[in-house]
Amino acid sequence: MRSTLRAIRRTWAKWFHWCNGSCTVCSDCLFLPEIQFNAVASAIIFTQACHCMNTLIQHHIGHFEAFFNGSPWYGSNYSRIIDSLTEEEANWWPPYGHSIHGLLLHMIKWRKSLSERLLGNMDFVATDNDPDNWPEAEAIQKMNWVDTKAEFARQQKLIVDALRDKDDAFLEEDFLPGKKFGWLIQGVIDHDIYHLGQIATVRGLIRASA
Repeated sequence: MRSTLRAIRRTWAKWFHWCNGSCTVCSDCLFLPEIQFNAVASAIIFTQACHCMNTLIQHHIGHFEAFFNGSPWYGSNYSRIIDSLTEEEANWWPPYGHSIHGLLLHMIKWRKSLSERLLGNMDFVATDNDPDNWPEAEAIQKMNWVDTKAEFARQQKLIVDALRDKDDAFLEEDFLPGKKFGWLIQGVIDHDIYHLGQIATVRGLIRASA
């Protein structure tokens, strides 16, 4: 029996070698799965799996990281666009729509709807009618652009760090009846990408009219 288990562990070691340090939790790949034999079921049971198997979670983390400061398929990342803006540009209000500062505050609002729940605050509620969803221009003018950018970066770290502690099974858990975390996570990053495109468009309008 012991020789069988040793052979299986060697096989798993080779199987996991594909990771090669590329995943965000690769240090965990240094251990091998604990294996036990269930005599009743006559089956091998793997009681611990390498984090590299959580491919869906890693996929979501990759999307958040690419969006923030990586190389996304759709073009410039968040940091490249936001860091190029002055506070005056961020607070410029177009004839129709929202300022860049307002758009970023809106993005933070819905990132919080994810980060709070990932941290265990399942009572957190966010609605379209909340005053901090689309703050009035007067309120935004009183806010500090640097602080708003720092809060977005803080939300980025909270979300990515929390996701690293989750496995793929977590994505199938409900955060509200009938609504799963996988759907929320994907929705938030899609929402970010959508509004980043708006921010880039407003920036273009500002600079074209300068």
